[in-house]
Amino acid sequence: MSQVVHDCPYCKSKNMTFDIIVNNYDQEYQQAYGRKYDSSVIEPDPEALFYSMTVRYYALGQCRKSECQQTVPFILERQASEINIIGILRPPMNSPYLCPKHTPKNIEKIFDEAAQCYAAHCFTASLTMLRTCLDMTTKDLLNEESDQKKSLYQRIEILFNKGFIRLRLKEFAEEIRVEGNNAVHDGDTSPENLKAVFYFVTSFLREVYSDEKEMSLIRERRAQRKNQGKTS
Repeated sequence: MSQVVHDCPYCKSKNMTFDIIVNNYDQEYQQAYGRKYDSSVIEPDPEALFYSMTVRYYALGQCRKSECQQTVPFILERQASEINIIGILRPPMNSPYLCPKHTPKNIEKIFDEAAQCYAAHCFTASLTMLRTCLDMTTKDLLNEESDQKKSLYQRIEILFNKGFIRLRLKEFAEEIRVEGNNAVHDGDTSPENLKAVFYFVTSFLREVYSDEKEMSLIRERRAQRKNQGKTS
């Protein structure tokens, strides 16, 4: 199945088409029936065993609306050729973690996916996406292309040495990097460590984006008041 139709919880569009990016149907089928799914051996006989098999699985769909394109985790159920949407694994508005204000949209999207994976108990996937958040953020903060091409470890060092981040944020970034590497290479993720990494990532994004933007806005408003006072 390459697409599903459902209301989008992000842009609120009704009967929106979602392109399926990834699903775990094959794994769920094998776990339920002890053998791999092979469509080439399916007999077109309604009485065949296959037609009584029901498999519930997960799929990540991307909204086709150009202004949205957010991803939503669906719960699907398949029996023979019939596939039904059971529901959304967890609506994004109920996500346990919210991305800090003023975070760039491309980074916010990855953070939201990490939160959705956490809600689905997909801890390794969640932690991997959080590492990606840090990776994208360090590149965004560095203007030199030569610096952006360096390893994540080197970029963290550069940001600290140039005064972009303070020591505590550097330590947070190192923990995110190390835990993310463990998730990517070893599939080793504990819920407790993941919660800590969410705290580190949220703190990092809040300081480099939210705090900076709020400081800029309050200074702009103060300057505007001064200018208005001069002209009154």
